[in-house]
Amino acid sequence: MSSDEGSEYEYEYESDYGGSQPDEGEEEMIDETAVKIENTFYEADDCKNTDPTRALQLFLQVISLQADAPKDNKDHTKYQFMSLENIVKLCANLGKPDEMIAHYEEMLQLLPNVTRNECTDSINSILDIVSSLSSTIISKMYTITLQALRTANNDRLWFQTNIKLGKLYLELGEYANLHRVLEQLQASCKLADGSDDTSKATSLLDVYCLEIQLCTATNDTAKMKVLYPKTLGLDAAISDPRIMGVIREEGGKMYMSEGLWSEAYNEFFESFRNYQEAGNARAKQCLKYVVLANMLASSDINPFDSREAKVFKDVDEINAMLLLRAAYDTNDIQQFEKILKNPKNQISSDPLMKRYLDPLLRNIRCHVILKLVGPYQSVLLSSIAQDMNISVQDVELLMVELINDGRLHRKIDQQNGVLYSLEHQKAREIGSKTVEALAKWTQALSALNAGLQSRPVGIKSM
Repeated sequence: MSSDEGSEYEYEYESDYGGSQPDEGEEEMIDETAVKIENTFYEADDCKNTDPTRALQLFLQVISLQADAPKDNKDHTKYQFMSLENIVKLCANLGKPDEMIAHYEEMLQLLPNVTRNECTDSINSILDIVSSLSSTIISKMYTITLQALRTANNDRLWFQTNIKLGKLYLELGEYANLHRVLEQLQASCKLADGSDDTSKATSLLDVYCLEIQLCTATNDTAKMKVLYPKTLGLDAAISDPRIMGVIREEGGKMYMSEGLWSEAYNEFFESFRNYQEAGNARAKQCLKYVVLANMLASSDINPFDSREAKVFKDVDEINAMLLLRAAYDTNDIQQFEKILKNPKNQISSDPLMKRYLDPLLRNIRCHVILKLVGPYQSVLLSSIAQDMNISVQDVELLMVELINDGRLHRKIDQQNGVLYSLEHQKAREIGSKTVEALAKWTQALSALNAGLQSRPVGIKSM
């Protein structure tokens, strides 16, 4: 082959492959780097639960190796993103907040290189972990997350992350911060004229749900009454049992605070049904509220007759409520109080249940009083108090309440501690008047007799 031919051959080689090619040694180096990245990642993943410090070092090594790898290799980017996610979590668990934040910012820069599902799963799992850290760190993590999502134009995840932050502030009792989050969420669901964008009904329900929970936490009943009808209107357009379960529960609490037991019962039952449909474990707790409101309303409807409630009959806590309802129906005050006081039943440990135990006890005690005094024309208050194991003063207060409500047609003789029926009272009044009249008549006869005896007797003449 001549030198000219060799030259031509060399030229054609370059034109066929678009330029010079890496030699075998360089190709092997690239392959070895890829293999080392993958092996190091899985070695770190295997020991992250048993030796987190060692795992952190290995994940950091993956990032270091990645710096020498081709930038356009998607597999390498995947390992880089997953390694940074694990580094952030390990730093959080190992108490290294500054490193955690720095690596998290680095991870967020890779969002355009991963799918939205991968992005959502990673961010949510990290934010769940940092929720147990200080409020300053939580605020910083959420701030940089929301900024990155805005930059990435991921509006859906931005909205859901704000909802997540709002729920966290609600749980922590940081209501001022929650107000700021709600303002941003509300603005994202408004039209140009400031009205609600009904095309975003699902998002609006999320915002209203969070706002209603804030109203409950701050006892803002006035605002709650304005918001609540709006949520029911949106529910008619788009029903989401996950959200409506929460909203209906808060509505039940609102009616409970106003003493509207029947309305509260209806709301709690709807909440229970929504929770059950959504597979939310809160359904069990809400069923307790259903029974509570049902008894306070003195309803003849047994909530356990419904198909939805029957599923929970074998659950210990719910079975306790079933027994409580049975004791209520039979006016068995001793059994009723025994069930309430048993800590295994977890009735008085719930804040809402505990708040309404007093009116619930008063309710059943009123039923018991009506049952005890029914057959008698008169009865001693002390006897009723002994049967119910409460003080005479408490019995008298309950009787006064029943009389004022028109449920007990009796009168109380406080001086003698006796409860009289109206008929008996009338008989006593008639008897008293008769005795009084007889006494007056006797006095008149005595006076007349005394007058006759004092008159002088005439003497006959011889």
